[in-house]
Amino acid sequence: MKQRFFLLFILLFLPIMSIYSHPHTFMDVKICVVANEKGITGFEVYWVMDEMFTTQVFFECDKNKNLIFDKDEQMLVYDGFFANLQFYNFFTYINRNGKVILPSEVTNFSVKHETYESLLSKKVISSETFKFLSENSRDGKKIKESDYSNRLSYSFFIPFEHSFSKKGTITISCFDETFYCDIKFINENSFEKRGFTNLYDVSFVKNIGVKIEYDNTVVNSSRENATYTGVTTPDGLKIIIK
Repeated sequence: MKQRFFLLFILLFLPIMSIYSHPHTFMDVKICVVANEKGITGFEVYWVMDEMFTTQVFFECDKNKNLIFDKDEQMLVYDGFFANLQFYNFFTYINRNGKVILPSEVTNFSVKHETYESLLSKKVISSETFKFLSENSRDGKKIKESDYSNRLSYSFFIPFEHSFSKKGTITISCFDETFYCDIKFINENSFEKRGFTNLYDVSFVKNIGVKIEYDNTVVNSSRENATYTGVTTPDGLKIIIK
């Protein structure tokens, strides 16, 4: 109950706190561009949550404590820890030929417990990334595989239609305009293409041209090896219809 009240407070008051915010929640993102013979049909979005958020959701929603969310527990997570994000377009921004499109609905929401091996197989974290992290430290301690063995993942589908008969450029990114949530692609390969992949190209874009300012004087938690300057510029994906 406390966590739900806390999240409700965040969702209600973050719009007026933007310049004073700093990251409290950390999310890694991967996006799969999905298409059929007619065109792009949408985006499968995959978020991996940090350890603290993971622990809180399991405490509230995994009623039988088996690290598996059954149908009723999935609904608890959706209603208590996801549904209100519809008012913030699910932290997802789509730009088609210069016009911004904000998602208003998603389908196929799912929540799972992840291990290091499952994250590696889904290419959310690469062996090269883990090697880099393991050679550095976090709070004075070496990073181990076990540090990635207790993570919560969200996956959901964002419907979006664009015909292959219409040339153009589409960009998609996930970010929080207040930077209360630090959302990043874990690396430049954190995307996939599914269906008729010869008809469009997808590439990673460093800095999509959005600047977010935040308070970096009271950052109590951070990503590994991250520097918080008070300004961040989200990354994204660029889709070009051939």
